[in-house]
Amino acid sequence: MKKNITGVALLMAVTAIIVFFVFRPFLLNPNSFLFSKSPEAIKSYYNFSYTLKYGFNDMKHDGINYPYGEHIQMDSSHPFHLFILSAVDNILPVSKYGVGLINLSVILSFFVTAFFLFLLLRRYEMPAWYSVIISLIVLFLSPQLARLSGSFELAYLFFIPMWWYFLLKVRDGEKRWIWSLLLIITGVIGGLTSFWLLAIYVLFIFGLILGDCWIDRKNLKPILKREVLFFCYAVVPILIVRGILFATDWVGDRPQNMDGFFDNTANIFSIFLPFDWFVQMVSAYTYSQLNISIDTKANIGLPSIGFAAVLLSLILYRFYTRKNIAALFPNKEFNPFLISSFLILIFSMGFPFSWGLGFLVKIIPPLKILGFIGRFAWVFFYVFTVYAAINIFLYYQKLKEEGNVKKSIWLMVICLALWTTDAVFNSVEHLSNTWNNNDRLESDGSEFMKRFDAMGRKPSDFQSILFAPFAGASADKMEFGRGADAFIEAMKLSYHSQLPIIECFSPRMSASQAFSSIQIFSDSCIRKTRLNDMNSKPLLLMTMNSGLSDNEKNLLQNSKTLWNDQWLTLSEVSPGVFNQQYENWKNWALETKTSLVGNAEIKSDTLTNVLFYKNFDNELSNHVFAGLGALYKNKGTAEIFNEDFASRGIYGEYELSFWVYINMKSPGMPEISLEEIDKYDFPINVTKLNVSSEHNVYKQWVRVRQKIDIKPGMRYRLIAVGKNISIDNLLLKPIDSNVYVLTSDRKELMNNYVID
Repeated sequence: MKKNITGVALLMAVTAIIVFFVFRPFLLNPNSFLFSKSPEAIKSYYNFSYTLKYGFNDMKHDGINYPYGEHIQMDSSHPFHLFILSAVDNILPVSKYGVGLINLSVILSFFVTAFFLFLLLRRYEMPAWYSVIISLIVLFLSPQLARLSGSFELAYLFFIPMWWYFLLKVRDGEKRWIWSLLLIITGVIGGLTSFWLLAIYVLFIFGLILGDCWIDRKNLKPILKREVLFFCYAVVPILIVRGILFATDWVGDRPQNMDGFFDNTANIFSIFLPFDWFVQMVSAYTYSQLNISIDTKANIGLPSIGFAAVLLSLILYRFYTRKNIAALFPNKEFNPFLISSFLILIFSMGFPFSWGLGFLVKIIPPLKILGFIGRFAWVFFYVFTVYAAINIFLYYQKLKEEGNVKKSIWLMVICLALWTTDAVFNSVEHLSNTWNNNDRLESDGSEFMKRFDAMGRKPSDFQSILFAPFAGASADKMEFGRGADAFIEAMKLSYHSQLPIIECFSPRMSASQAFSSIQIFSDSCIRKTRLNDMNSKPLLLMTMNSGLSDNEKNLLQNSKTLWNDQWLTLSEVSPGVFNQQYENWKNWALETKTSLVGNAEIKSDTLTNVLFYKNFDNELSNHVFAGLGALYKNKGTAEIFNEDFASRGIYGEYELSFWVYINMKSPGMPEISLEEIDKYDFPINVTKLNVSSEHNVYKQWVRVRQKIDIKPGMRYRLIAVGKNISIDNLLLKPIDSNVYVLTSDRKELMNNYVID
């Protein structure tokens, strides 16, 4: 006991020294610094800080996705923190210091992590001095340090070591109910911090159950009761966390299929690449080619890699010589955790789904929403690094007992030096750029209030903030990245003014709400459905002074400038502007159609024989934009057209447009390409069409457009590659011409927009 107390005291002291050196500004002025200024990091800070400052009635974050808001469990708002700190705020005012509270809670997790790592090592009978050193190495080698660039809910390093320790105490049987309760409570806390932490918790326990069953496979009956109990430990937090969401979530169309299950998997290099920091430093290209990222990396350090190589060699040798492999694993208490971590490791690599069972990802609900399974390798990192440290020490001890004192000392010095080097470089990579002044979400908002004074307005004069360039990310479908800086500025303004933002920067946001947000900056030919749920107050339009699209510039011209500086402009725009623009277009379309000539289906102000129109009425599809049918392809490549247009008198500058269905049952959007093919049947130009960042959304369809210079002697082929592809109403018309179409279901289209 004395050694434990002394060891913990020493560990905390050393950790405090390192933490103070690394995070000194944060400890002296917690609210004045940011770990990162990336959009993802600012979004994490903002979501928590706004809801803490202004409240979260009915589990709703009212600052985003105006006018609907978002559930605090779905937007990285740290629900558990909010529950506790909102209560504390009644006694000690803390609501203005969201940034500082996130910073301190992440930093505090370093101490908690070191503490549980020490307890684990001592549990496995490692000496106190060695436990202190290894705890520090594992702490600063942790792949979760990378999460300080954003997604701070995943930067709490202590959860995996803590759950591991609690599981050991539960298995002891002494005071089981206390440890069981702690395990379940912390599982719930993890789930209320991040769904990813809950997924790791559940998979860790399921892996442990499988490990137990494998070890005792010849006689399962004695352990059956215990394994059922562990199954309950895994399921209860799921029921609680999901139950809270089910009881309080007001959205019924959240995306259930996320992209990237196979794109963000761990691999041999992301786990076992020796001195990966050196490879990254020498050749970042090679590093990226190995698919090593912050979501796939869990490098265990060179000594662990060396131990893994030796262990694998011994296993293969014993397998070849038919000797008992189990003799290599004498620690019966550790073995189930080792098996669990190995099973989780191969799952994080995509096994068995990448081995011909990929179809299971589509039909198993929990798998359909996992997009970064490489993160599960974190479990293996902690378990195997501790396992390697234990066995290296046992070998060191054995050499010492055999009289090879010098060899034992050299072994220990080399291993600790290499591990420390890995840990230092990992820390430098992820902690060296964390001193960022908090000029985003400061506790003092007087600068922003001065802007309102200069405008002669109050925040309450507006209903929400609309920012441009637009930025958004929804359900791995529609991605708008060019407005990241504008989104950050909008969050700053929102935090200090309490004005909510119109945006769609949450991957699990309601699909219909995300689409109506994207639609705000669509052409005037599309009615903005979001306005139906908004009031008549003006919007505060915040625009950057560069990088605006034509539609964004048009909206700015139809607004009243109130304030500007060299970077951005604040304007007042009435919601009626959007409606008026649409009504003007609709009236123009209805008037123009009367002057066009053609047949009952298609009319134009140019010759109809220089038009190319496909209604796909003879095609079968469950999703139709207009007419009786649409082109549909379950998966693979769909050829939309393959034409020699010039031979039909179609050449010169044309506009191609068609509608693509945004199918929420499959991840991603189709990749659509236009190929220009010469007389030798060789594609000399291939144009990738913009599908995922188009604002022209109508219901659940997006209008894709592309200008083409059609040349004689060339053939043009349009193809779509992906899953669940639905395409409808394709029109190729000369630039600046007007084309009216009456579809077979009596919908009217003008220039391939619906006259609604």
